Amino acid sequence: MVRSLLLVLSTILLASCGGGGGSSQDGGPAGFAPTLSVNGTKVGTQPVVVEVDEGTTDVAMIASTGGTLSVSVDNDGALFTLAADGQLSFIDAPDFETPGGDGSNSYKVRVDATSSINAAVTLTVQVQDVAEGSVIDGRVVDGPVSGAAVYADLNCNAMQDSEEPFGSSDADGFFQLRTDVELAEGCAGKFYSIGGTDTTTGKTLENIQLSADLPTKVAALDDSGEPILNADGSAKQVFPKVAITPLSTIIAAAATPEAKLAVLTALGLEGLSVQEALTIDPWAGGAKHGYQYCRCCRRRGRRCDPAG
Repeated sequence: MVRSLLLVLSTILLASCGGGGGSSQDGGPAGFAPTLSVNGTKVGTQPVVVEVDEGTTDVAMIASTGGTLSVSVDNDGALFTLAADGQLSFIDAPDFETPGGDGSNSYKVRVDATSSINAAVTLTVQVQDVAEGSVIDGRVVDGPVSGAAVYADLNCNAMQDSEEPFGSSDADGFFQLRTDVELAEGCAGKFYSIGGTDTTTGKTLENIQLSADLPTKVAALDDSGEPILNADGSAKQVFPKVAITPLSTIIAAAATPEAKLAVLTALGLEGLSVQEALTIDPWAGGAKHGYQYCRCCRRRGRRCDPAG
């Protein structure tokens, strides 16, 4: 009798404690609040601070072991949306110069996990300022030229002014210039590269000057090939990478678009646009229309066997 009574009591205790393997209700054990994570990290101290660049919408990935996730309308919640996969995003990309909310570029948002027992995570989203203006990447190539002084002439006076961007090429000939200076009226802009060392021969180029026209801006694309949008929904425009080469120097010396095309035709490159001539890296072996840039193309403007 005593033995039977103990068995009954044990059964009742197990049932009341949720024992016997627990329940997978709402994705977690019954009697416990869901556990939330932000960007794969279990939530501990709150608020969770997240930094995002202005002009972008993605904030963080929110996950929960149970319950239904939703954005609370409290605080700055009206500025955010939550996708089915847990991606928390701004509805409109924030602008650091014209912030929403309380004007501090710091936003408070709470994500609730609604279940039999609720849970929540509060995030402080800090919007970071991104330098305005244009970023211009490129490469100086005879062979790759390291240590060349590179600047962008944005007022067409063929000299480097104090406000114009300048830098130097790295060990592989690459450079990056950043500027918020606008092109002067009537000026299409040029790059100039002075000196440096041809890394394939080790030869110092002394004061040899190469040049290239500033290429036309193109639509910026993300890793999947989709256009990147500005905060106002328009397509973001960026300068493509430019190649400063002996060929680009000859093209840059021609005064009109027609004259530049005539240069390409004279060099046997009639299938190439001026924009392509400025942006194809010859050292990377770029191919187009059945011919390949190679050293003889750079030095003589001649076609080369792609296999050579």
